Amino acid sequence: MSRYFIRRLLLVVPVLFGVSLFTFILFFIVPGDPVLSVVGERASPETVALIRAELGLDKPLPIQYATWVGRALKGDLGRSFLNRRSITESIQARFPVTLRLSLYSLAIAVALGIPAGVWAAVHKGTWIDAALRNVSLIGVCTPVIFQGLALQYIFGVWLGWLPVSGIGDGSWRHYLLPAVVLGTNIAAFQARLSRAVVLEVLDQDYIRTARAKGLSQRVIVYKHALRNAMIPIVTALGGSLGSLLVGSALTETIFALPGIGSYTLDAVFARDLPVVMGAFLFQAVVFVGVNVLLDGLYVLIDPRVRYD
Repeated sequence: MSRYFIRRLLLVVPVLFGVSLFTFILFFIVPGDPVLSVVGERASPETVALIRAELGLDKPLPIQYATWVGRALKGDLGRSFLNRRSITESIQARFPVTLRLSLYSLAIAVALGIPAGVWAAVHKGTWIDAALRNVSLIGVCTPVIFQGLALQYIFGVWLGWLPVSGIGDGSWRHYLLPAVVLGTNIAAFQARLSRAVVLEVLDQDYIRTARAKGLSQRVIVYKHALRNAMIPIVTALGGSLGSLLVGSALTETIFALPGIGSYTLDAVFARDLPVVMGAFLFQAVVFVGVNVLLDGLYVLIDPRVRYD
């Protein structure tokens, strides 16, 4: 198994190289001049040329990319074109916000999604099943922006129970609304997936054997069926966690959270190349890391899984 993980880690190198190269090329394909974002549209040609040389944008593209890669290998992701702040320090400051939001969201998704899916599978064909499937369908189809604005108005403006933006003193109250938006969206998908895989497992021969032995429905469902259905469920949760950790740009923007997602989105709109490159590279590392950890988790969930 150790050889497998060593190979997986070695494959990270070309993945990160591909992500950085693709981002760099795409940045210069998209119309617009990043220098004008710094100096403004009315700047003189002399000022534009001076700033372009100062930022290193006057050099050939291969040299610019090679220079960035060399610094990145040393842990230096450069500085923002706009405010000249260290990108590494900015990511370090913003990632805890995204991490905390991700953990809250995932907890809500697990607490709501998996039990709802299992409950619907156990009561297949009943009104409970129909109600849970319809609710989960609404959750999947509801746009994040609509849900976020609705919760802000109801609980922040109308009732005044919760803050609608920012992180304030960092308490859980500032994370609750965005976590509910993200968590319920993931829970809706998780409920539908859990229902499907649990239903598939309940049709297996060993489940019929367990019933013939007189085991209770609770033991059959939670000890046998759910455990054997956990691989696809955990896979989906791992993918959701990876997506959350790289930043939920829309949700973070709606609730004005200073996380990785909003940081990246602002940089894209401002054509701040070093920030875009650094943020995308960091997000790729996080996403690949989550998937590698997920492979290790499979062995703990199902002893039959081997990577020999």
